[in-house]
Amino acid sequence: MRRLARQGLARLDGLAGLARRRRYDRARPGNLVVTQGALPPGPHMAIFLIYQPAGLAGSIPVALAALCAAGAVPLVISNTALSVADRAALTPQVWRVVERPNTGYDFGGYREGIAQLHDAGLDPATLWILNDSGWFPSCGGPDRFAALIAPAAAMSGGMFRFLKGGREWIESYFLHVPARTRRHPAFGGFFRRYPLLNLKYAVVRHGEMGLGRALRRGGLRVDSKVSNARFISLLQDQPPAFLRKMLDYGGLVPDALQAARARLLARTETDRDWSAAVMAHVRASLERSEFYYQFPYASVHLLGFPFIKKGPDPRYMVWRRQHLAAVRAGDLPPLPPPIQAELAAAVARDAAKADVDWRLPAG
Repeated sequence: MRRLARQGLARLDGLAGLARRRRYDRARPGNLVVTQGALPPGPHMAIFLIYQPAGLAGSIPVALAALCAAGAVPLVISNTALSVADRAALTPQVWRVVERPNTGYDFGGYREGIAQLHDAGLDPATLWILNDSGWFPSCGGPDRFAALIAPAAAMSGGMFRFLKGGREWIESYFLHVPARTRRHPAFGGFFRRYPLLNLKYAVVRHGEMGLGRALRRGGLRVDSKVSNARFISLLQDQPPAFLRKMLDYGGLVPDALQAARARLLARTETDRDWSAAVMAHVRASLERSEFYYQFPYASVHLLGFPFIKKGPDPRYMVWRRQHLAAVRAGDLPPLPPPIQAELAAAVARDAAKADVDWRLPAG
C-alpha cells in the first residue's frame, strides 16, 4: 500500500513538474544570481550542486579543492541563496557560482548547470556531476574520482545499483559524462523534457533511474567500476585479519544478520571455514543493501570509495559512526579536518536521536 501510494504521488508530481518546468524556464533569467569565479573554464568541468541553507559548511571548499586537484574546473549550482561571505568563499575555486530556487531538487540543479555550459558555448571533453549529499573526499588523493569511472561507458561514476526486476542505475552524487554522451540526443532530450520533480522518491525513479534508462534506450552503455559484485570479488582474496576488521566496523543489517555477525566475531579466524562463513554473511548482507553502508572499513581499503553520506537514513547514521570509529582507532586514514569535525558533530547528533527507527527500510 505504501509503495502504491508513493507511485501515485510520484505520478501527480510528474504532472506538476511539467508545469514547474515551464514556469521555471519562463522566469529563469530573473531567478538566477550568477557570480563569475576566478578560474577559467577548462576541458574538464564539474557541476557541483550544493544546498547549504544554514551557511556554507567548511567541507565545501575541501570538496572544491579536491575537484580542482583532480583537474576539474567547478561550476557551483546553489539551490538556495548564498550570503555575501559564502559567495566570496566559493569564487576563488570555481568558474562560476549560480544561485537558483530549489525547484526540481538535484536534477533541477543539474539541468541548470548543463544549461549554463550550453549558454556559455562550452563543450568540455568530460563533465562530472556531483552534489553535496555526502562528504568527500573521505580518502585517497586526486585519482579517487577517476578510480570510479568505467572509461568505455557512456555514463559511469558512483555506485552501480541493481534491484529486483532488472532495474539498475548509478547513484547521482557522482556521474561522469564524456562529450560524446553529452552531445547525444538521448542525454540532451532527457534534460530538456525532464519535469522539475519535488518528491525525493520521484527524483530517484525519474531522475537517477530515468537518466540511465534514457541513455540505454538511445543505445548507450551505462556502467561503473563500483558495485556490490566488484566488492565481493575483491574481498574474496583478503586474509582473515582483514575480514575481522571489516566485521568490527560493520554497519546496519537486519536483526538475524546482526546475530550472525556477533557469532562470527565470537569465533577465531583459525576456525575451519570461518572465512567462508564471513563471505556467506557478506553476500546475505548485500542482498539487502550496498557495501559502503555495511562495510566502510573494507570499502575504503579495497575500492577507495571516497564518499560518506549525510542524511537521516539509519544506514547512513551507522555508516558515519563506524567510519569515524575506524579513523579514531587508526584503522582508516584521517579525514580532512573540516570533514572530520562535521562528521563527529553528525555522529553526536545521531546518538542523541531517540526516535530513530533502526530497522532497515523495506525493499
